[in-house]
Amino acid sequence: MFSPTDSLAIYTAVPPGTLMVTGDYFTESGNVTFICNETRVEYLERGEKVKSGHGCGGRYYQFFDGYEAQAVAHYDNELGFRVGGSAQTVIGNSLELHGSFIWQQRHRTPIVTAHHGFNNVETVWQKGSIQALLGLNYSFSVGITAIVEYWHDGRAPSNQQWREVVAGANEGASEHQLSLYRAHFATQNLFRDNLMVHLRSSNPTWQPEVTWLMNPSDNSMLIDTGLCYSKYESTRLCLGYRSYAGGNKSIYEQLSYQKTGYLSVEIKL
Repeated sequence: MFSPTDSLAIYTAVPPGTLMVTGDYFTESGNVTFICNETRVEYLERGEKVKSGHGCGGRYYQFFDGYEAQAVAHYDNELGFRVGGSAQTVIGNSLELHGSFIWQQRHRTPIVTAHHGFNNVETVWQKGSIQALLGLNYSFSVGITAIVEYWHDGRAPSNQQWREVVAGANEGASEHQLSLYRAHFATQNLFRDNLMVHLRSSNPTWQPEVTWLMNPSDNSMLIDTGLCYSKYESTRLCLGYRSYAGGNKSIYEQLSYQKTGYLSVEIKL
């Protein structure tokens, strides 16, 4: 909510951090939090970084018999009110279910406008958006964990909006507008609806994993595979490969996303 990161980062992006003051009151099975803080967004608008918002809010968390839940309310001078909540529960020894939602009063969205024969990407304010997620986490007895999630982000462009931008770019007016359009969503979802399936192994030495992410409205697909080796507690070596699919008309193809191979080495000091 306050320091979002790139949802398509190959490595887990570290939030840049925000200024905040918090206070907590703890009960036997929950707590109440009060917070005043800034909200940062990490993209440029007309070549300048979007200014931070400031506001205050609170959270109520409670652990019930068999599940836990929280409710959040916050007001920001830029984004307005944000109200939401989340809940999760564990069923048996293998299955976990979770869900969350948040309603946001104001959000920015990019639009393409024609000015003196050129197409420009500008940001406008829109009212009312909902972000919601439903998911499950299942652990198999053979040591494989599966995570399945479906989420909706009302702040993201609709499929029709994407098609209008792609059509304009294909007319040759200004192909760079696609990259500008993408820049506005470096810290938000590219698509309104997303389906993800993630599989990984809990083997202590070799940890293969695969992630499949799909936009149901467009058939754009992201496939990320990786293999990590961590025989020693202080060192972890990972190889990965990311590819995009969905055909020539998919948004990933239009944005010229490339196949990517990567190597990472983690050393604990």
